[in-house]
Amino acid sequence: MKVNQPTFANRFSIVSQWKPREETPEELGLRTLSCLDLISPIHSAFRGWTFLDVSRDAMEMSEENIQEFLCPLEKARKRMTQIVVDWGVTIDDEGPEPGYGYNVSVSTTDIPDSQRVTFGAHGGGLVSWTGAPREASFHTDDSHEADPTIISYPVFRSVLLAIVSCWDVDYAQAFSRELVQRWTDPHPFCDLSWMVYLSAPLAQRITVPADVIVERLADGGLIMIAAEETFDVANPKHLAGARSILNALAPLNAEEAERQAKRGW
Repeated sequence: MKVNQPTFANRFSIVSQWKPREETPEELGLRTLSCLDLISPIHSAFRGWTFLDVSRDAMEMSEENIQEFLCPLEKARKRMTQIVVDWGVTIDDEGPEPGYGYNVSVSTTDIPDSQRVTFGAHGGGLVSWTGAPREASFHTDDSHEADPTIISYPVFRSVLLAIVSCWDVDYAQAFSRELVQRWTDPHPFCDLSWMVYLSAPLAQRITVPADVIVERLADGGLIMIAAEETFDVANPKHLAGARSILNALAPLNAEEAERQAKRGW
């Protein structure tokens, strides 16, 4: 009997990270709202942001009452801190553990599947805890090919800059699922990417490649860009740009590999 394997779209993503820092649920909620407010005007599809109410038992959810579990952005604004608390990392089903930080996730609704996007973040927790990375991310739908206008270069670049601006990140990268499939060698810091942002301290530790587009930002950071159009792994120029960026990141990948080796990862 032949089993149909699940099919996945060429999802496009932005992932950013920063070093552990002290942040309260209120601060994380404010960063989330600020980021959504910057992202929303970028494209007409970036509307109808809706949070899932995880304070209720998911086992009670059904097709008939699912609307009761959804919290639109405008309603969520007044209780954003509590939403972050409700999304706190839970250990051993004993309730949220503040020391492990907080998650937040929100998706667009009432639009075609090709235009659906999700924003998520994990932050806070003890500075000494080095478990899950502190990160903010943005993804197109996992099961449907994205609307071409959403994964256009101007739109994705603008979303990346919004995340960088609101979350004070160390680095951020934009990539596609097809590009991830070419991540063959271990690169613990950053792998083949469409675009990469580096904060000022990190930017000072690399040699910027001459054959890619480079933007220097007011904060001293920079963005390296492999293609000023939607990234296509079938385009040799796009791949060449991604490889040049990866080569430039070699010192940072080597440093991260050394850190992980010392931790026994």
